[in-house]
Amino acid sequence: MSTLIIFSVLHLLISLVCGAPLAPALYVFGDSLFDSGNNNLLPTVSKANFKPYGVDFAKGDTGRFTNGRLVPDFIAEFLGLPYPPPCISIRTSTPVTGLNYASASCGILPETGQSTGKCLSLDDQIDLFQRTVKSSLPNHFEGPNELMKYLSKSIFVVCIGSNDYMSNYLLI
Repeated sequence: MSTLIIFSVLHLLISLVCGAPLAPALYVFGDSLFDSGNNNLLPTVSKANFKPYGVDFAKGDTGRFTNGRLVPDFIAEFLGLPYPPPCISIRTSTPVTGLNYASASCGILPETGQSTGKCLSLDDQIDLFQRTVKSSLPNHFEGPNELMKYLSKSIFVVCIGSNDYMSNYLLI
């Protein structure tokens, strides 16, 4: 056991010193706890692109439902990756280091969050990820085997479900 811990720590230190990311990409799925700005471009009242949101974040009020960074931002920093940009802004970003599909007020159930306007349910987020894998990512790899190897080494983070209880069960 101690050998495994020592090996893991050495691997981490070597990766940090060499500047190589610990994973090729970080893909994020979830609700407002992980939304990095997808709702800014959706017709919804669930937005965080104004003060006081982002007052402690270098990039300002980006649509994160916090005054600073989100958990996925900390994970990206640890992995040596850039913050995953909102998937809806993919025209201005590359999906190779990851994307954020999270959408505030959404949930696992498709009807969750619809009372506040449009949001990306978990099904919608998965559909968008599948489109990324089929349309955008193949342009960056030589073939399907290389793409699958890349995806198998990528990190996927999911935090979703609290709105399902709050919106569908507690308000009945």
